[in-house]
Amino acid sequence: MTAAGPESLTDPALADRPAADEVAKEPIRDLSHLPPLGRDPAFIGMTATQFLGAFNDNLYKQLLLLIALDYKKLRGFESDPYQFIAMLAFAIPFVMLSGFAGYLSDKIRKRTVVVSCKMLEIVVMICAMIAFTTGTIGSTSLIVWLFVVLFFMGAQSALFGPSKFGILPEMLRDSDLPRANGIIQMTTFLAIIFGTALSGFLKQALPNHLWIICGICILIAIIGTLTSLLIRRTPIAAPNMKLTRDCLLIERNTWQFIRHDQPLFWTMIIYSLFWFAGAVFMPTVNAVCKDQLAFPEQWAGLLLGVLSIGIAIGCVMCGKLSRDQVRFDLMRFAGWGLFLATALTSLACVMPINNAGLHCVVIGGALFLVGLFAGIFAVPPQVFIQSRPPETSKGRVIGAMNLFTWTGITVAAGYYFLFTLGLSWIGIGYSWTFLSIGLMFVLVVLLFRQPNAQLSHVK
Repeated sequence: MTAAGPESLTDPALADRPAADEVAKEPIRDLSHLPPLGRDPAFIGMTATQFLGAFNDNLYKQLLLLIALDYKKLRGFESDPYQFIAMLAFAIPFVMLSGFAGYLSDKIRKRTVVVSCKMLEIVVMICAMIAFTTGTIGSTSLIVWLFVVLFFMGAQSALFGPSKFGILPEMLRDSDLPRANGIIQMTTFLAIIFGTALSGFLKQALPNHLWIICGICILIAIIGTLTSLLIRRTPIAAPNMKLTRDCLLIERNTWQFIRHDQPLFWTMIIYSLFWFAGAVFMPTVNAVCKDQLAFPEQWAGLLLGVLSIGIAIGCVMCGKLSRDQVRFDLMRFAGWGLFLATALTSLACVMPINNAGLHCVVIGGALFLVGLFAGIFAVPPQVFIQSRPPETSKGRVIGAMNLFTWTGITVAAGYYFLFTLGLSWIGIGYSWTFLSIGLMFVLVVLLFRQPNAQLSHVK
């Protein structure tokens, strides 16, 4: 995982690597005329679209995770199989479709993919409403249909991902990418805050009318479709590319490019670890709140919201500190912080505090620190992955990044199930799962030595 030496993200030597022979780079485009990010309608539209999509994903997903815990208690299971199934249902489409999504984002205009995916989101949310209006709470048929809807929500998000991330370096100046990613990451985690927290309160307020929550999701999906129309059209990256079998996973030339570019390969692995950790944290917080500490279920949403606030602040901090660089030194600093903060969170959960409200505040403070360091950790690898590939294969590389990421999230579902099952067998709380994740980041700090990289000021 150690790089041979500093490399620019615009190093012309990359074009000579075997996997980059497939296409020539596009002519340099002058984007100096663009307005600042805060006054750019296309960037504002992309940010709003991502915010609303993330809000919907997390509102519905958290609702289903809480329902899954209800089913666990109803069936009298010691382990937590329903949250595990929900995690798999959402993650598997990303593993199945990320390669094809990357192909689509290079074959046709990325804006077209984004708008089409937002329209598909409306259909998925309508299906969720139908499931709640026709099913009975507590029945096996309802939970099965809710998992099916979650699967299709994951499929829609999988198709959305490469175009969403790939369009940023196409429509923005390179020097704006760290700040743009910081802003989008911040608003994404604000969406997670509101979606996750609101889900618990709405479930508590509307226990027999959960279809109303899906009605809210439909309205948000419609608004998100409208904001996606503001996104700027960018050139089609590879209009003549043919669909082949290997495009369904990682297209062969793309895989060769990634494999020969060791800094890019290991950065993708590390970025997938960030999402692996997030996928484990969400059900763990739910299980700690409802099962281990017997807090009200809406408190789980609040704690996840505090975690997301920390991530949002960390993303913005890292974006500002990075300026026109990819700051891997900040990522390594954040790795140590994550280890300490996860250890503190595990300890906070088992502290003998008799006041439930105070105990929740202490845990929330620890989770805020986890989120803060996680936000700092996430920005450098994302910017690096966006900027490293040639323009004509950027969508496929980001599709491969999604495949790496969601393979990690799929593995996280199994990790969560098996690790918490082991904790149940030995009779200790779910909260020690947090520390196990923190230890993984120590390995990143010790093994990943990639130096900082300079971004170009003009494409």
